[in-house]
Amino acid sequence: MSYQAKNSEIHARQLDAQSVILTADLETGDGSTNLPSNVSVDNSTIETTLVTLNVGEVVSKCFKATVRNRDTGANTVIAAAPDLSVANHISITLDATGLTDVVIEIVYAVA
Repeated sequence: MSYQAKNSEIHARQLDAQSVILTADLETGDGSTNLPSNVSVDNSTIETTLVTLNVGEVVSKCFKATVRNRDTGANTVIAAAPDLSVANHISITLDATGLTDVVIEIVYAVA
């Protein structure tokens, strides 16, 4: 039996990562209020293709963004990687055709 050392970079990322879960209705532009205290959603940006979360700290990386229908659990494909061009925003562009009641999970790290 051989021993494989842990990849310290991956291990560190997992320890530093934070998860945000947003429940949203992409048809009406309403986002949930069950977010961590340091995260808010810009309801004006929730449209059929864009969701922007405002994080109270500088976001250094977004590892994962999953979007699923809350009723069926079916995942929808994210059309573009999260945009971190503004230091405390995570914007995701997604194909939300036909989705009105979704759960968006974003795993990110702060600087």
